[in-house]
Amino acid sequence: MIEFVERKCSACQTLNRLTAEQLLQSARPPRCGRCKEGLFRAFEKPLYKIDPNHYIHPLDRKLLDAIHRVPGVRSVLRRAMAESVEKAWRLFHHANFVLVTNRQVASLRRQYEAAGAMLGVDSLPTLYVYQDPVPQAYTYGVEQPIIAVSSGLLELMDEREQFAILAHELGHWQCNHVLYKTAARLLGQITGIAAGMTLGLGALALIPIRLALLRWDRASELTADRAALLATREPEVVLRALMKIAGGSNKIYREMDFHAFLSQAEEFGQMREGDVLAKFIVGWDVLFRSHPYPIWRAQEIVQWVLEGDYLNILDGEYPTTSPVLAERCTECGRPTVVTEPICRACLAKEEERTGEDAAGTSDKASDEPPGSASERVSRALDDAWQWIRGQF
Repeated sequence: MIEFVERKCSACQTLNRLTAEQLLQSARPPRCGRCKEGLFRAFEKPLYKIDPNHYIHPLDRKLLDAIHRVPGVRSVLRRAMAESVEKAWRLFHHANFVLVTNRQVASLRRQYEAAGAMLGVDSLPTLYVYQDPVPQAYTYGVEQPIIAVSSGLLELMDEREQFAILAHELGHWQCNHVLYKTAARLLGQITGIAAGMTLGLGALALIPIRLALLRWDRASELTADRAALLATREPEVVLRALMKIAGGSNKIYREMDFHAFLSQAEEFGQMREGDVLAKFIVGWDVLFRSHPYPIWRAQEIVQWVLEGDYLNILDGEYPTTSPVLAERCTECGRPTVVTEPICRACLAKEEERTGEDAAGTSDKASDEPPGSASERVSRALDDAWQWIRGQF
């Protein structure tokens, strides 16, 4: 772990040296040693329309790009989930869990809304609390996503750590993880059913795509941890939450040492990187897990704080999703955005004439060939199966 980071004050241009301990443990914005102005101009401001691609973990992006190359995967999953599974899960959650509103568990709702505001999330998924001593939380859905947190998690975490967990789950929503996380969970259930009905043979066909989804699923947690950090602006809070997930309880927490946990994370990195066999063991152990090791997640957070773009984001240096108007659409003359010299209305007309799909206009519309809904799904499934056979 690097020992310090140098940062120039935007007010007086003095170069300040910040220790790793200052950056990882301070809940207050660091100030310039000369003029006493804050070193990070946006430290206390909510993120304004941040482009989530800017903080997505590189492994998350790489693995999701690989999944997107499966023919028809997005259109098939979205159609299958939205029209059946999502409705069933919403009914289940509404029947069995406690809906968090301004009238019910209002303190948690306030934390939830505050986390969404810090991340710049406008539309919040429905939030539930459920009875389970195991500390966990999850986000699922497609069109109407759900976030659920267990009573065990609320018992284990303090208020700031709860805030970090809620922001973590909102990060999944902001980064468009929910479709594939839902698919990973559903595919695990289907694999178990198929194995039971066919003496294990039916599950073999689903294992390659399930493993691909689970590998991405673990990487997506690293991105969501970054969202928790961007909402709290307190690395120690996020790292404490991971320490509790690894082995904390209210009974022994007073005896747990934050610095020892950081040292353990650094030792784990050295153990994993320095031994080929250790890499294999770790890879095999997490093969069917949806979450990476808490100690690895802690190591990734420390690295992003000290070596990544985290500090630049706190200084307000990040791309946004706000459209910038160009002069006029080249077809009809209407105002349009810089990245779209032809406006969407004209683009839609062009698609109707040519029958070609325009990449990037809508996630829902992508990868869908002409024909009825059932024919499109059937063709996409055939294409996906042929792709899987070719890859594995």
